[in-house]
Amino acid sequence: MTAFRRLPIRARLAAGFALTVALVLAVLGFAVHVITGAVLLDELDTGLRTRAATIEANGLTGLHSAPTTRGLIESHEAFAQVIGPRGDVTDASVGVAGRLLPSAATDGLEGASFFERRLPGVANVARLLAVPVTAAGQRDVIVVGASMSDRNDALRLVTRLFAIGGPIAVAAAAASGWLVAGAALRPVERMRRQAAAISSSRPDQRLDVPEAEDELRRLAVTLNAMLERLNAAMDAERQFLDHASHELRTPLTALKLELDLAASRPRGAEELTAALASASEEADRLARMADDLLLLSRAHAGHAPVRTVRCSLADVLAGSARSFRRRAQGAAIDLAVRAPDRTVVLDPDRVRQAVDNLVDNALRFARRSVFIRGEADDGTVRIVVEDDGPGFPEAFRDQAFEPFTRVDGRSGGSVEGAGLGLAIVRMVAESHGGYAAIENRREGGGRVVLELPSVPVESAGLA
Repeated sequence: MTAFRRLPIRARLAAGFALTVALVLAVLGFAVHVITGAVLLDELDTGLRTRAATIEANGLTGLHSAPTTRGLIESHEAFAQVIGPRGDVTDASVGVAGRLLPSAATDGLEGASFFERRLPGVANVARLLAVPVTAAGQRDVIVVGASMSDRNDALRLVTRLFAIGGPIAVAAAAASGWLVAGAALRPVERMRRQAAAISSSRPDQRLDVPEAEDELRRLAVTLNAMLERLNAAMDAERQFLDHASHELRTPLTALKLELDLAASRPRGAEELTAALASASEEADRLARMADDLLLLSRAHAGHAPVRTVRCSLADVLAGSARSFRRRAQGAAIDLAVRAPDRTVVLDPDRVRQAVDNLVDNALRFARRSVFIRGEADDGTVRIVVEDDGPGFPEAFRDQAFEPFTRVDGRSGGSVEGAGLGLAIVRMVAESHGGYAAIENRREGGGRVVLELPSVPVESAGLA
């Protein structure tokens, strides 16, 4: 079976055709042989009954008695014999020598019975019919017979026809199966060649779709849909790399500029400290971008792997505020945090990463203040980051959480690719089984809400 499975589909189909025809011919040959034999035997028995009835009607005479030295005119011709009550032969056909049936077969015979025996001078096996007859108080037995050679010759002819014609029919079926399979698989081979010709240089090329509404058409449509998805994934990957390169170039350029300016001429300790602080901020920004890119690359179906532990909500938010304190002071922005010292169950590293992105975005657009607020009750953790900037324009709401998307200045300008922050926020939220939302404050400014369940979520891939 394993060797058969390794054969090409075309060869397997041809073999299947041949095997099917062979089985059909075998069953058909057996049935024809049995039916033909039964019909011919019934015809022979009917002739024997008719001859026995004729002999009885003629008064058991007229069988053309002759010396037993003569043979039958033909070895397959019919013959008869009348056996008297004492077991002697009272009449017989020409050429019949001796009793056709022994006494043991005829004595006590109550009804017509058939026998098959080999007789001298009779070709092949003889079919005999013995019929007891009682007339004028005397019991005689009429025995009529005929050779079965014609029947057996006919059966041999049927067997020979199937023995010779069967292999020819099987070979013809195999050849037909080979040709039909080749014709049926030709569109598949054409699709294979077209698929092999599709390359990265021509990703928009597609397979020809057959006109017939059959499995090949559905296969072509499915493969074309798969190619569309692969092409879209490749485009998304290229776009992601382009955006990532652009995003990383900005802090690298700023970092190099700070270092070049610091080294361009002798500077005092205060200027060097300021330059190093600025370079450190750009390095932190690069580190956050690297973490975000790593998280996006490891994400599967929009979910990132998270590992929940028991931790303090206040510590997580305070740690994020501390990392931005110097930047906020340099921009004259008041950065405040308020959170209860409650123990929650979540991934502190991922939540810290999301909050850092929110605070980073808020500091970019805030005028005077950024506020981080944390709440924990009824198994739910709610983290809110607010700023007093221009808020979120309506054009930004539908794509705020897409990677590399932001609004220039949040003032309602055109949307352009340039950020990962909110995309990471949404991924972290959904990986915990929660959600993220943006809204505008009534008093002005933007607000981002991150709501998480404070219990492990199995569907999020928790460890």
